[in-house]
Amino acid sequence: MTPEQDFVPAGWNAATCGSSFPSYETPPSRSFWKAGSYHPAGGAAASRSPEQDPEEPSALSRARVHPKFLHSNATSHRWAFGAVAELVDNAVDEIPRRATFVKLDRLRNPRNGSDALLFLDDGGGMDPAGLRRCMSLGFSAKPAGGGTTSIGQYGNGFKTSTMRLGADVVVFTRSGSDVGGGSATTTQSVGLLSYTFLTRTQKDDIVVPVVDFQVTAGEVSAPLTGAASPADWKENLQTILDWSPFSSQEALMEQFAEIGSRGTKVLVFNLWLDDDGLPELDFGEEDDDDDIKLRRELSTPAANSSKIKTEIINSHISHTFRFSLRAYLSILYLREFSTFSIFLRGRPVRQLRITDELNLPAVPSVEMTIGFAKEAPLLGMYGVNVYHRNRLVLPFWKLFHDGSSKGRCVIGVVEADFMAPAHDKQDFERSPVFFRLEGRLKQAIAEFWRSHCHLLGYQSGLQSVASDGGSSGEDRTPADSGAEDSLFVRRTELRRREEELKKTINQLEAELALTRQESSRLSSDIESATSDSSML
Repeated sequence: MTPEQDFVPAGWNAATCGSSFPSYETPPSRSFWKAGSYHPAGGAAASRSPEQDPEEPSALSRARVHPKFLHSNATSHRWAFGAVAELVDNAVDEIPRRATFVKLDRLRNPRNGSDALLFLDDGGGMDPAGLRRCMSLGFSAKPAGGGTTSIGQYGNGFKTSTMRLGADVVVFTRSGSDVGGGSATTTQSVGLLSYTFLTRTQKDDIVVPVVDFQVTAGEVSAPLTGAASPADWKENLQTILDWSPFSSQEALMEQFAEIGSRGTKVLVFNLWLDDDGLPELDFGEEDDDDDIKLRRELSTPAANSSKIKTEIINSHISHTFRFSLRAYLSILYLREFSTFSIFLRGRPVRQLRITDELNLPAVPSVEMTIGFAKEAPLLGMYGVNVYHRNRLVLPFWKLFHDGSSKGRCVIGVVEADFMAPAHDKQDFERSPVFFRLEGRLKQAIAEFWRSHCHLLGYQSGLQSVASDGGSSGEDRTPADSGAEDSLFVRRTELRRREEELKKTINQLEAELALTRQESSRLSSDIESATSDSSML
């Protein structure tokens, strides 16, 4: 099956299924930004109003949520890694329930061999009601305002993030009485949120099939139908088997073996393609690759940039986090976890403290750490990394325009728990508090710059640079336009000469040691010869 093909269950076609599988005018695109063009074919099912629904006997009509909303809701994530971070956040929020890890990996869809994205954690899992809240819109069991530690609060992240990464997601979760605050009995549930299913079957309302099982002594003892009839339970199970990667109930149950006694397993499949028809997420050519990357065009280095300078810039975290998931996850959380680990493609992600990567660090009163990048002045990257409840929200936020030398090479870290993040957790709400923080950060960076810019070969302007304004207050760069490269070349040459001198010194010391040994041996031989001659 080619990447452009959509998954359709075996046996499902217009000829064999008739009205059960109607044709549709515009099939959903495999490109995320074009997938919202789905329109149901004309007919009663497509044009029926809630009042005309025979399945709605109540006098009160129910508002419908059209499947297209899944796509439009997911467009809040313009960056795919932001969607990945949402799902990692869900696992991190399980730390109070004894979660110790989250695993992200590539799996093969057993139906067609295409790539799927796995998220697995050993948190408390979800009981049947919890899974339904998770897969519904706007429900959240997390405290209002995020409590004291939890990152999520809106009850929307799971839907937006999974639908941003792929067209379909299947969730396996197990929860039991051994988890604090859990249900009285051990249960396991499977839920399917499938844009493919909804569009292929011409649904005009979002339908999420979920099935639950009771677990006794580690074995599935009976299905839990709850308020649903046994017939409804079987219909939900059959829908999951038809439209998920697993075609039998036995295959579904095998997925819980990896979960263990509790936890949640999320499998996103039918991953989106880019505009060129290639997978948006690049897993690499080999299965043992330890990263997931975003396909991108390599930036063209400046004409006057040296090869070494370009390599250093391209390998710095301020650049690599944009396309390397391993790099992004390394700075996603401000403080290191003591009992929790993130695994990507089978290997742990080493958390990077940006504050440890600074020269001349300073801590202004706004609780921010700023300093020059260790690669300065070679590295022109700059910006402030703003965290909320330990989670990175704004990476390398540029407070001054690119044409200004103010703040050049200055990197900062600040935790702003007093501001509300946007729904995609990639920005903050533009409130008066936000603008006051922006002004304070500009002032702090400008003050640091004035005090230390001479160490990089820059000259401070005569006027104040506390605000980002006219050119009269700009800092002046070194007179020579190639001064940064020149300084770097000189530093490299000095380091090379220093290494050569060290090697020479080591060689001389080794030769001196050999000479001393030889001298000692000769002295011993002379003493022996003198002793022998005296005896004669």
